Amino acid sequence: RDAPAGQHGVLTLGAGARISGHSVVLDSTLNTDNRGAVIRLPAADGTLALTGSTISVGEVTGNEGGLIFGNEALAALGNPSRLTLKSYGSLNLYGTVTLGSTALDRLTIDAIGIGGYRNAGKAQQVVAKNIMLSNSRLSPSEASAFAAGAGNGALTLSAQTVSFGNTPQASGSAAGFALRGFDQVRIDASRDVVMSGKGQYAMASAVQINTPKVSAATGANVELAATGALELTGRGGMPGTDGGVGGALSLRAQTIALQTLIDMPSGRISAVADGDVKLGVLPDGAGSGRIVAAGVLRDYLGRQVATPGGMVSLASTSGNVVVQSGALIDVSAAADGGDAGAVSLSAPQGAVSVAAGTLKAASAGGAAGERVRARYERTRQSGWHGRSQCRLHPSMGGARAHWRHPSGWRDQGT
Repeated sequence: RDAPAGQHGVLTLGAGARISGHSVVLDSTLNTDNRGAVIRLPAADGTLALTGSTISVGEVTGNEGGLIFGNEALAALGNPSRLTLKSYGSLNLYGTVTLGSTALDRLTIDAIGIGGYRNAGKAQQVVAKNIMLSNSRLSPSEASAFAAGAGNGALTLSAQTVSFGNTPQASGSAAGFALRGFDQVRIDASRDVVMSGKGQYAMASAVQINTPKVSAATGANVELAATGALELTGRGGMPGTDGGVGGALSLRAQTIALQTLIDMPSGRISAVADGDVKLGVLPDGAGSGRIVAAGVLRDYLGRQVATPGGMVSLASTSGNVVVQSGALIDVSAAADGGDAGAVSLSAPQGAVSVAAGTLKAASAGGAAGERVRARYERTRQSGWHGRSQCRLHPSMGGARAHWRHPSGWRDQGT
């Protein structure tokens, strides 16, 4: 349901009160007055769900309204295996605060977003083995939906897996899920970052995502937008064999640096920045930017079906697009058939620089999609200005390219 009016509905938890059970749900549509209640859950597999008009945690004053948990009250929540925080407004972090722990199996945050307050120079962390972000409201929210006085600190999300789920469709300046009150957002996911739903996430900050792999569920469609620089880094990621097919990921930021694996079979990946877009290699050479949108074989109703290669677009409106040596864009067809995909690289006010061997569009003997076209503007290697195109021949594994000059196609080799 969408947010209630929030004019009635007060839940009071008295001092010394004890609430116990395998699964505990506390839900109020206006305020929750927690005066020191203790929640007891089983030692393993307990579930706790907290709902309020807003949720405020950390170094709170008690006057924030909604569901309020100071740091001591957070410690008294017991040790749930699964914790769900549902706010009809925002989840607000005040001062120094750690929400969750490394022992928490799953933390779900269902809200219009996360706001940081009174956080200058202080650590604000969200921690669990698995973190899911989503917003089940029916409509997106403007910045005015957050409490006044947003801060300028740093937020860290730490987990094995961080998932971006469903949100309302963004409209104008309204966001599906927003992060506000932070100068820097850091997401550390030791296993992977997963696009699991259809949503739009707006982050009013620079964003750094550290993970060995980014993937998507079948049919997922997620946009991650940052007002500052967006950097994705990681080491050791390997393409999977049982992940989703046909997901979509859109990245938007001031500048974008991709130095990890984006593994989205038959997927659509777009990265658009005002400044430079770079698919590169970590300084120590231990990790590189790889966008793998190749087709795969999947079993559908007992029949093996080859999915086509996906689509990859890197674009800079006023800077450069760079694909460094050691990086990779792979839109090949499945090994046993199917069509190759497409690549588009655009920098109308700058230059496109692509290292040899970084674009791959292989196809199985004679399959449709005999070539992949990549659109270039002001291509650095050829020295031509204006618009040119490149044809990658899948039969050669993308090893050779033909560049189209206004006077015709020319073989540029590897």
